[in-house]
Amino acid sequence: MEKENLSTKFLNCVFVMCGGVLGSLSRYSVSLIVPKKICAVSVVNIVGSFFVVWFFNSLMPNMPQLQLFAITGYLGSFTTFSAFSLETMQMLNSGKYATFAFNITLNLLGGLTSAFIAWKLFTDS
Repeated sequence: MEKENLSTKFLNCVFVMCGGVLGSLSRYSVSLIVPKKICAVSVVNIVGSFFVVWFFNSLMPNMPQLQLFAITGYLGSFTTFSAFSLETMQMLNSGKYATFAFNITLNLLGGLTSAFIAWKLFTDS
């Protein structure tokens, strides 16, 4: 793997940042269009999961800077669930079934447990 120089790293950060701005605006736009918050979250998670696999496998397999813009930046700010979906599908595709199951369990139970603890600690109800 070749070493990236400072200007390449900076340019890569710019790609991620530009994609992130557009992804954040898109996520906010969905929340304005979809009436219920939980529904908007579901929409971005489902749409993001579809597009991350499509982009990764079909549109840009050998385009690292476009991947930084579209996957890391845009979809990363649109939904972090898309990264979880891609990594989980890669585990399944490579036959790592135990890791696949563990990853799903850890993310779902870990995330919900963490949210539950924070809810109990930082809300009045």
